[in-house]
Amino acid sequence: MIIEVNISFDEQKVIDEISTLDLQPGHSNNYWRAPTEEMKQFWYKTDTWLKTIIEDTSNLPEIARLNSILECDIMYVYKQLANSELPKHRDHDIITAVNLLLTEDRAPMTFDEGPGDVYYKHALIDVSQPHSVRAHPKDRLLLKYAWHKKTFEEVKSELTEKGLI
Repeated sequence: MIIEVNISFDEQKVIDEISTLDLQPGHSNNYWRAPTEEMKQFWYKTDTWLKTIIEDTSNLPEIARLNSILECDIMYVYKQLANSELPKHRDHDIITAVNLLLTEDRAPMTFDEGPGDVYYKHALIDVSQPHSVRAHPKDRLLLKYAWHKKTFEEVKSELTEKGLI
């Protein structure tokens, strides 16, 4: 469900590259899948969960270099603002991701089944499983490399072959 990934990169360079991007309040096209009206409203548009999809890496060399290793389908940047929570959900557009957390002090990811609370720095995650992130007094910055159809086990196998797991 979640396993640490050993990938080397210049974290400050990635943070600097992300600072050139325009993160906007999150909006999920799958908001209607949320089980309660409150959660539907959160996922419809939230101002505490900022995001962008990276489509052009021509001015993001370190992010592009990482993708040349990971070979994902889509890249996201997320910023969870301080003192906000990310309610329980599962990702619908993607099923597997490598999350690179770019903040040192952070809340754990919480899974309904399996490991419960997990603190990680860089991890391969089965994001099709229900998970949440509690409120924390500091912002949480995340670079996500994600796959639409590759399972956790398939990506795990690829990353193991590359010596990242």
